[in-house]
Amino acid sequence: MFEQRRPTIIQDLLCIGASSTLLRDQGLKIPQLISLPDIVAFFDDCSQVGDDLRADMIVVKDFILVIKDLRCWVKHFYDKSTIPDLTKIKALQRCTSLLIKVVCLVWDDYKNVDVERRLESITLIKSCL
Repeated sequence: MFEQRRPTIIQDLLCIGASSTLLRDQGLKIPQLISLPDIVAFFDDCSQVGDDLRADMIVVKDFILVIKDLRCWVKHFYDKSTIPDLTKIKALQRCTSLLIKVVCLVWDDYKNVDVERRLESITLIKSCL
């Protein structure tokens, strides 16, 4: 449900008095609003490794979550953001460059990993498309 709705609509659920209690009882929570600096910080942290980045260092679940956040931000917040256009473009360029590098590393390593890791790799590649 959360992936299919606008983030601001989901945030409006916080205004309902007992919503947090009901969600907590189900083991759920309403995510915080997505911000471009948080997304870029994740990619910059991964870029710090530089040329030493290997496929086995990539945590697929973390990357998939950040990719979903990035897509959501572009879809729902890009036009509304007060960040200057050039800054937004440069940030998206840095994110995309690292994603290309990650996909290449995962793809090159695909034949050398076990079945479970292959499924994770395919999921990561699909989420990047």
